[in-house]
Amino acid sequence: MISEYVVKHYEHVSPKSFEDLVTAFEQAVGDGDDGRFLNEMQALSTAAEWEALCKMHFGPSGFVHVLSFDHGRWQRLYGIQAKAKQYTYGNPILAYSMVKHDIGACFQVPFRVMIYETPEGEARIAYDLPSTLMSHLHNDAVDAAARPIDEKVVAFFTDMAGAPA
Repeated sequence: MISEYVVKHYEHVSPKSFEDLVTAFEQAVGDGDDGRFLNEMQALSTAAEWEALCKMHFGPSGFVHVLSFDHGRWQRLYGIQAKAKQYTYGNPILAYSMVKHDIGACFQVPFRVMIYETPEGEARIAYDLPSTLMSHLHNDAVDAAARPIDEKVVAFFTDMAGAPA
């Protein structure tokens, strides 16, 4: 099966530097990138234990990042001076609000965000709107669960950027 769907992509231009945005993001989300989060998950046997573990790893934003990739670092190997970090982040409890209606939602969670600097020196935060990532499922219950997540994500990144989309 092949399907097409439209995804809304947001980019916030920030008056902050790339480094300041990276620092702000990393301070606002919990760090699950060191393997502890996934390792601790192995010993769980109840949903209550899972939710407690998640909450323990969430940052002040209510999100945790589980993977980061420094695109600037590998580009420097080719002589390109780029600043770009991509993060996989989310909130598994919020994700469950969608996944319980359609396991296909797992394809798009956790979400991704990229913080980067343009060649002109402009710092940006780029991400896709969660509900539009789920739109290919054509599931009203998933759509209803995703809309509040949209609001949380947009508010988080708008505030972090210090500028509107």
